[in-house]
Amino acid sequence: MNRKGAGWMMSGLLLLILGAPGQAQALTNDVEVTIPNYPVHLNGHLVDNKNREYPLLVYKEITYVPMTWYDARLLGLESSWSADGGLQIAQKIVASSYVGYRSEQMNAAVYHAQVSEGPISVNGQSIDNPKEPYPLLSFRDVTYFPLTWRFAHDAFHWDYAWDAVEGLSIQSSNAQVMDVSSLPSDNDRALYQGYYYFVETEGSTNEVYRTPTAGSDSKELLYTYDIDSGHGLQKNVTFQLREDVLWLRYHVGGATMGHDVYVRIAPDGKATVSHQGYLDFRETDDGTVIANQGNPPSAGNLSLVPEGKDRASARQLGEPGMMYGRHVTADSNMVSVGGDGGSMRVIGDDVYVIGSAYPPTTGALNHIFRIHLKDGKSVPLVNASVGQFRIFGSSLYYIKDEDASLYRAELDGTNESRLTDKPVAWFGVMGENVFYTSSGSGVADPEKPSSLYLKNGDHPEGILLLDAVKSAQIAGDRLVCVMGDDSPYGMELLDDSGSIVLKIANGIERVLASDEGLLIAAKGEAGALTTLFVK
Repeated sequence: MNRKGAGWMMSGLLLLILGAPGQAQALTNDVEVTIPNYPVHLNGHLVDNKNREYPLLVYKEITYVPMTWYDARLLGLESSWSADGGLQIAQKIVASSYVGYRSEQMNAAVYHAQVSEGPISVNGQSIDNPKEPYPLLSFRDVTYFPLTWRFAHDAFHWDYAWDAVEGLSIQSSNAQVMDVSSLPSDNDRALYQGYYYFVETEGSTNEVYRTPTAGSDSKELLYTYDIDSGHGLQKNVTFQLREDVLWLRYHVGGATMGHDVYVRIAPDGKATVSHQGYLDFRETDDGTVIANQGNPPSAGNLSLVPEGKDRASARQLGEPGMMYGRHVTADSNMVSVGGDGGSMRVIGDDVYVIGSAYPPTTGALNHIFRIHLKDGKSVPLVNASVGQFRIFGSSLYYIKDEDASLYRAELDGTNESRLTDKPVAWFGVMGENVFYTSSGSGVADPEKPSSLYLKNGDHPEGILLLDAVKSAQIAGDRLVCVMGDDSPYGMELLDDSGSIVLKIANGIERVLASDEGLLIAAKGEAGALTTLFVK
């Protein structure tokens, strides 16, 4: 179901109840309902019933909640419908942020709803709805569910409280999605050591702030810079977490003559410009390993800058005739140089990196090398052209250019084995399992969602887990999949066995930098961008 379509905000219950012509359930027996005249909180959110398109209702002194797409999943409910089984409502591992469904028209005090007929089951138990003292109702073409003790407490195990002043409070037991709507959403943001980090643009100046996650309205200015460098207002920034350190990255100037700026942000909020240029870097106990990625490309571009020194003090690493940290494509007509997918990795006193003879000759192209930081000497590990690699545990995992398949070898390059027959765009390892995505091409294409597979044992094709995955990454102990626009859910989270642990209803743009839980750029009401947080 396309969440963007004309009916995507309607409840899954509604769409399935209406069904195709001839399959719709009969809706009979008008009953009088009222709008609550007392406060109602759903998972801590105060419901504005006066101006809500789908307000909560009261029937026989029982509050009813609308089963819209978001309201149902806010409470951890999902539905299905079939001609034989009818409507089935059950608790699932689903969640949503709160959506207000605000309407410009104020609701009246009294309305009429209808009692739903046909087979209905709740958590697998059939109910004879017309004979129920508090039956399911239909109002404004949406199914409404009664918040009785029997259902809310006994069937769903929700916390259910009533107070003459505070009104009704329902707290469901599913995972909660918090909408951090106070954060500006027109630039990047991050969560780091108890603070949200964000950017505000004032004229031609970018101002970088942080605010406590505890809920304070205060904000602390950390860093400012001019975004007008003669090439238009370059306001876009990126927050990155590198080895548990927060970095701010932005661009200055043109594509060729300009450069990137990397600002290190300390836990106390101090922001320091640490690197400038087109480069990739890794911080070590001996200093900073830098792979120069500027143009024109050049050999001898890998160096170690001692701690506390500038780049003028850098010591070259590896062979002077090799270019490191870049992917080279060469044929009889042209040579092109791109990125290595961030593959460079430092372990102990060694840096593992892709290297190529440059200018390209009959020598190595995109081979994997281990280079010792103390003496700068290099050792070849994988003598094949590799698009990207990762190190998990004591193993190398890499995608070969010749077939775009995924391979594994020991850390010294021995005992190579091919893991997939499919071309791989992304891969990661959790526990003993290898996860990878494939769209029929070894290049990730945001416009062409991929399928997610789990490689377990000797099955060459892997075990299919999900279709229509737009992007995947490992965050802590969860595999985070941002789903394509035509998928029912915007995000699905899996554990290291490949089992789904949570499905999030909201449309998701991307995952943001965070050292705690998940910080997510998402689509809010009416397509507005917002920020969500999931523990």
